[in-house]
Amino acid sequence: MSTKRSVSSKTRNNWLIDTAVFLGALLAMLTGVYFLYLPSGGSAGGANPWVGTVILFARETWETLHTWGGLLMIGAVVVHLAIHWRWIIIMTRRLFQKACIQA
Repeated sequence: MSTKRSVSSKTRNNWLIDTAVFLGALLAMLTGVYFLYLPSGGSAGGANPWVGTVILFARETWETLHTWGGLLMIGAVVVHLAIHWRWIIIMTRRLFQKACIQA
């Protein structure tokens, strides 16, 4: 017989924030790969044979997705740091206290 375990709201919120960071980073990375392999620019002398190529979306849409993915990631990281700020301070103090004791 299986028992249903509920997850605390704190854990659920952490998962949601972590998921937002992951999705924003993934979107920014994938669109960044698009820009890496399909750079903008003219085709003077055939330097860029991919100029004008459209893959799924127009270039402006890729730029918008890249921008919003980055903003989502940054915003979620800021919220993550704000929520865990006390823990960061405590661990930093503990780290420096141990370093001072060993020195």
